[in-house]
Amino acid sequence: MTEMKLLVVGANGGLGRQVVTHSLERGHQVTALVRRGAERAETPGLRIVEGAVGDDLAAVRRAVDGQDAIVGALGNPLWLKARTGSAVMARATANLVAAMHLHQVRRIAMPLAWGSGASRQHTAWPLRALTRLLIRREPVPYCSRSTSRQCWAAPVSPPG
Repeated sequence: MTEMKLLVVGANGGLGRQVVTHSLERGHQVTALVRRGAERAETPGLRIVEGAVGDDLAAVRRAVDGQDAIVGALGNPLWLKARTGSAVMARATANLVAAMHLHQVRRIAMPLAWGSGASRQHTAWPLRALTRLLIRREPVPYCSRSTSRQCWAAPVSPPG
C-alpha cells in the first residue's frame, strides 16, 4: 500500500477520530484540521492544525498544503437548530475546494447523511420524510459545480 498524506477535517468527532486512527494504523501521514486541538496527545504521524473550516480560510489553506487527499468528517449538530447547518457546510466545502484548487489537491471524500443518496431506499419512511423535510434536496458533489474538472469528489453514503 502506498503511504498517503491525508487531511482529515472534523478529526475530533466520532467519525473523524476513527478515520485518523485507521489512517495512522495503515501508515499514512495525517493532518487533522480541528477547531480545538488541545485534547489530542502528541502522536507520531499526526499533525494538528487548529481552525474553523467554515470561517478560517488561512487555516484551511495551511492544512490542505501538501496533502494527497482530504477526508471530510464534519459533524453537523446545527442541522436542527434553525436549519443553519447547510450554510455552515456550504462555507466549509467552499473553503476546502478553494484551498484544493490553490494547492492542486484533487481528491476529497465526504460522507452523506443517512437517508440520502443510495441509503434512501433502505431507510424507514419516517426518517425519509424527516430527511426530505430538513435537507430539502439531494446533495450534489461540490466539485461538479466548480469550473475546474480536475477535482475528484466521492460523496460517500452509509451502506444500505
